[in-house]
Amino acid sequence: MANELKHGSVGTELTQAEWEGIGTHVVANQAVGDIVYADTTAQLLRLGIGSTNDVLRVTSGKPDWQATTFITGLGTVTTGVWQGTDVGVAYGGTGVSTLTANGVLIGNGTSAIGAVDMSTKGHLLIGDGSGNPQMLGVGTNTHVMTADSGETTGVKWAAPAAAAAGSLTGSTLASGVTASSLTSVGTIATGVWQGTDVGVAYGGTGVSTLTSNAVLTGNGASAITAEGNLTFDGSTLTVDGDLTFTGSQSISTSSGNLSLNAAAGSAIRLNDSQANVDVVIESDAADNLFHADAGTGTIGLLRSASGSSGVIIGGSITGANGFDAAGLAVLTAVTPDPSDIGFVVNIEGTVIEAASGTHTDMGQLRVKGNAVTTAGGGTTTDASTVWIAAPMSGATNNYALVVDAGVSRFDGDIDLNSTGTLLNVGASGNDWTAANLLHAAPTSGEQTIRCQNTNDASGYGARVQVKVAGSSSGDGFFEWIEGSNHTFRMGIDVSASLLVLTRGTALGTDDVFRVTDASPPVMSYNATHPTGTFDYVCGTCGRHEAEIFTCCGLVEWHDDVEDYRAMALREPGALDYMERVGVIERTVNNEGDPEVFTVLGRDFEFSMSAVFQNRQRMDAQNEATNERLARIEAAIGV
Repeated sequence: MANELKHGSVGTELTQAEWEGIGTHVVANQAVGDIVYADTTAQLLRLGIGSTNDVLRVTSGKPDWQATTFITGLGTVTTGVWQGTDVGVAYGGTGVSTLTANGVLIGNGTSAIGAVDMSTKGHLLIGDGSGNPQMLGVGTNTHVMTADSGETTGVKWAAPAAAAAGSLTGSTLASGVTASSLTSVGTIATGVWQGTDVGVAYGGTGVSTLTSNAVLTGNGASAITAEGNLTFDGSTLTVDGDLTFTGSQSISTSSGNLSLNAAAGSAIRLNDSQANVDVVIESDAADNLFHADAGTGTIGLLRSASGSSGVIIGGSITGANGFDAAGLAVLTAVTPDPSDIGFVVNIEGTVIEAASGTHTDMGQLRVKGNAVTTAGGGTTTDASTVWIAAPMSGATNNYALVVDAGVSRFDGDIDLNSTGTLLNVGASGNDWTAANLLHAAPTSGEQTIRCQNTNDASGYGARVQVKVAGSSSGDGFFEWIEGSNHTFRMGIDVSASLLVLTRGTALGTDDVFRVTDASPPVMSYNATHPTGTFDYVCGTCGRHEAEIFTCCGLVEWHDDVEDYRAMALREPGALDYMERVGVIERTVNNEGDPEVFTVLGRDFEFSMSAVFQNRQRMDAQNEATNERLARIEAAIGV
């Protein structure tokens, strides 16, 4: 076979130098740059060096050299510099390798991009209608661009045409005519005057702008004045300033309403000069429907104002059929800003103590109940000083009364009635009913139910008692629940008179441990386990049995005594093994420290398995000892 690897000729004998020489093994026809590869699992062959710039590739499972022209596709090239031929327009390039400096690039379909030189000052790019645009050189000073169909580009620079003598064309005077020499004109029938303002003496206004809807006033020969504070829009006369009446006057309408309106954000102020002048609104039956006493700064509704009350309401109200009677009814619809709170009535006044003496009571709201006056044969079932008819509605939480801070004092009784419930004690969801005390979890932090005695003296203690009637009643217990998945109970299983900790919702079923009420009490724990031997163990899942078995990993016999000893010494591998077979559990506490827990029941089973293995060793040793003694006795003839 050609190009195979073979031994070089060394004659009939092989010296040490020949054995170590580099020419001992050669490839037939080998040359510089050749590569040796495995042609088969038993044969090495030579691959001759390829041509310059060839690349090595694999064809049918073997290497060969190939020119780079076979590369027709690439993946995404994210780095590198392209140094091949110019990239054509059809492939996202320009089709050229150089572009005119300061030139304007001109597209040409799929052909290479062209460029028109724009480096000369004043040149303009002009289309000629047939091919690439051309450059039009800058014209002579004062020349204007003029259309000329005879030019290749259709335009040219040229001097402006001269106006006819004595004429005014646009803003250009004819030759020999100046602005100062033009003193009169004939009748101007058309056009727009854009000179200086025409004065009053010449039939004008003397101004170039007038305030919309302003009332105009003359000022002799001077310019007309547009009164900024006096306007009329055709239906409304507006006065922006003081309006003073001389003597006693009245404002009235012959028909319709009389309205007083102020601008948005402003106010309609009565007695703005703060003189000692009361403001009174009368009704058809009362002299003082509204009375503002300017001297005392107080207000009276349905009566005259009182100097000791900021607002006082008097009068007598008789309810109409179908309507509740009230001395003060507040039916305001309040829409607060989202960042603020909203109340129909908000009281934040300040009570100021006198300079001396003692006040019996102070407060921000005082409601004093009076006896219901009997005017005839009617009766009243319930009367209250404060009556909350219904709570708010429509919010996430709706309440009839909220005390946001401070201590609430009740010198009288609190009657929740037979159906009353004390809700949200301290936080939302903490409810106290006749049969249930609910202390719900907050949105953050923790909830605490505390029974605390701060007196450090004999006989003073603290007790939380859970009591049921007897052995025929339900169990008395504490219950721990994690969401809807995990439940534990601890209490008295009254049917068996046992203290138990159970997993689930029924004491006496799936118990963790039990304590009898004997003296002394006896404690037992749940030791139920599917297997109790640890002789053969699967190294992957921890399954363990007394006999060899097949499992997901390697099953080997384990020395329980040695394993227990290694665990007691806290060897990492032993801890891993004990956790895998279920004897211990390893966790991390809330502070991040490692913890090791023994699994009750399985630890006992493991200990008994170790004891049994030791018993097997002792039995085997005793049997061997007995056999040795028998041989000795036979040898000596005993």
